[in-house]
Amino acid sequence: MSLEPTALKVIEALSERASLCRRLFATWAHLPQSVAVDATSLAASAGLGVTDELGTQQVLLELARLGLVMRQGEQYVASGALQSGLGTLAVAFAGVDYYRERVHRDQTLARVVLTRPELSTTLESRLLERGWRLSAIESTDQAFLGIARCASRRFVVLTPFLDNKGAIWLRRLIGLVPADVCVVLVLRGLEDATRSDAAGYAGIRAWLTQRGVRVMNYGLQRAGGGRESFHAKVILADDRLAYVGSANVTGWSLDYSMELGVVLDGQAAAEIGEVVDAVLQAATPWAG
Repeated sequence: MSLEPTALKVIEALSERASLCRRLFATWAHLPQSVAVDATSLAASAGLGVTDELGTQQVLLELARLGLVMRQGEQYVASGALQSGLGTLAVAFAGVDYYRERVHRDQTLARVVLTRPELSTTLESRLLERGWRLSAIESTDQAFLGIARCASRRFVVLTPFLDNKGAIWLRRLIGLVPADVCVVLVLRGLEDATRSDAAGYAGIRAWLTQRGVRVMNYGLQRAGGGRESFHAKVILADDRLAYVGSANVTGWSLDYSMELGVVLDGQAAAEIGEVVDAVLQAATPWAG
C-alpha cells in the first residue's frame, strides 16, 4: 500500500497512539463528509469510554497543528485531504498497532508521562519553545488508568502519600482492574496515628477490604534507631508494565504539581517487579 505524504505525516505524528487512532479514523471515515466532531462525540462513536476522550482531544489538536482539520469552537471538521484518506489511515494505524504489539518488541520500551499543573500556561509555553509536542505526551493519570486495565495477574500501587482526594481517585483506579487480579496497596506510616502520610486510607478502608485489596505497611525499625521507610512511587501491572516517577496519589500531585515519570514495558518493568517483591516481603500486612 502506497501512502500519500499527508498520511505519512499523520502516522509520524500519531504513531504512539496507533491503537486509539485506528479506531477513531475507522469510525470517522464512515461519518458524513464535512461533519463537525468533538472529542466526546468521536470517542463515543468509536465505542470508546470517557477515559479515552482526553487522548481523542490530543489527536484532534495534533491534526489541527498539521492543518488537517478546521477548528470551529470545540468542534473540528476534516479537510478534504484528511477526509479522503481516513480509511487508508485506519488500515495503516492498524498495521502499526499490530507490528508494535505482536511483532517487534524491544527489550524495554519507555515513554514519558507528565502531569502539567492546572492552568499552568508558563510551563506549557516553555515546553513548546523547546519543541515538545504536548499533544503526544501522555498524562500521568491516563497512564495509571492504562496500566490498571492491562493487569492480568497482579496490580501493585506503591505510594508514600495518600490524601482524601487521592483515595477517591485510587478507588476509581482499582475499580478498572479485573476482579480476579490480585491488588496490593503499599503505604507508610500506618502504625503511627499522628502521621498524615496516609490520611486518605481511613475513608476507603472498608471498600478496600470488600474489594479484597491487600494493604501493606512499609516501615522497618533500624538497628541503630529510627525507622526505615520509602519515598518511591510505583504502579505495577504483573511484571511487564510499570510506572516509576514523582507522582503521589494525592490531590496536589493530581491537580497542582508538575510530576514527571516513565512507563516501562518489558525487561526494566520485570526488574522493578523484583524490587516490589522484596518490598512486599519486608512490609507488614495491615488490617487496621
